[in-house]
Amino acid sequence: MARFAAAVGTRARCVRAECVKSKLDLCRQRCHNWNAMRQRYSFVLTPNSRSRRGPNSVAISITKSYIIGLSAAFREAHHVDQYRFVVPYFDDENQLIALRLTNDEREQGSFSLSRAGHVNARLFLRHFHLDANKVAGRYTPLRRPSKELGIDEPGDSFVIDLKAPTAPRFPQQP
Repeated sequence: MARFAAAVGTRARCVRAECVKSKLDLCRQRCHNWNAMRQRYSFVLTPNSRSRRGPNSVAISITKSYIIGLSAAFREAHHVDQYRFVVPYFDDENQLIALRLTNDEREQGSFSLSRAGHVNARLFLRHFHLDANKVAGRYTPLRRPSKELGIDEPGDSFVIDLKAPTAPRFPQQP
C-alpha cells in the first residue's frame, strides 16, 4: 500500500521506495493510489445552519439547575439585547410564570440577564417552592401587556404555563 506525504506549501507526493527513486510522472502511471491522493472535495454549506429554528424555537426554558434561558430566536424576536434585567412573577393558582424585561437594576425582584439570555432564578423558584426537576423543560411564551396581567408596570410580559411545556426536558417518572 502506498503512503503519501505532503509538506506545507508543496504538492502531495508518494513516499513509496520505487516512486521516490523515479520521477513523479512515473509514479502517476504506476501508483494505484494516485487518484486517491488527488481527490477533490465538494462540501456544501447547509442552507439553514440554525437547525433548531422552527415554530417552537421562540422558547423559554427552565433547567434542573434553576436557570431560566431565553432561546436565540426569542432574543432576536423581542430585542432582548436592549435589556439587562428580568423581573419574574408567579401565579400560584394557575401555575404561570410571567417575565418582564427591564433596565432598572433597583427594581424590586429583578434578576440580572446574561448576554447569552440566561437568568439564575434559584431564589425565585425556591421562594415559590417550585421543584426544578418537575418544571424543567421548554415553554412557548405568550406576550401580554403587563397591565392585563395585573402588573402595575409599563410594557409587555412573557407568560409561560408550567402545566403545558412544549417539550419536557426530562421525562416524568411514574
